[in-house]
Amino acid sequence: MKQPAPKQISASSAPRKARASRPRQAGMLLLEVLIAISVLGIGGVLVVRSILDSLDSLQLSREYTKAMFLTAGKMEELVEEYAFTFRKRREKSEGDYEELGADQDYAYEVEVDRNDDRLVYEIKVVTLWVHKGSVKRLELYSETPVRRLVEDYAR
Repeated sequence: MKQPAPKQISASSAPRKARASRPRQAGMLLLEVLIAISVLGIGGVLVVRSILDSLDSLQLSREYTKAMFLTAGKMEELVEEYAFTFRKRREKSEGDYEELGADQDYAYEVEVDRNDDRLVYEIKVVTLWVHKGSVKRLELYSETPVRRLVEDYAR
């Protein structure tokens, strides 16, 4: 039995095939690397942006919490002041919280209105501060009963 003679590859055709496939593979590899870097870059930008937004939200949350404590403290002070007085009909005032040691510029506006029909003081405290160039506002309302002193009944 005769065995078929092995095919002979010409010396000139083998390197040509190898040379022809290398630039395509190198070009594909470069394109894949560029696409991967672009995807990672976009993902990195999105992650950094998300972290920065989270930090800004955290700062704003801290400011709102501080404003709430300052406003509640001012409201408590006003309720205590107006609980045993019947002399003031309506009052508006404004100021800042520097005396309480606020490290940021927090200001307040107060409106007090006595409702004689219901015998209550309607108290409104508004706290204002600036966050990134915009004015933030927190309002707190309360009604406190007018407790007349014995001297008020004698009049």
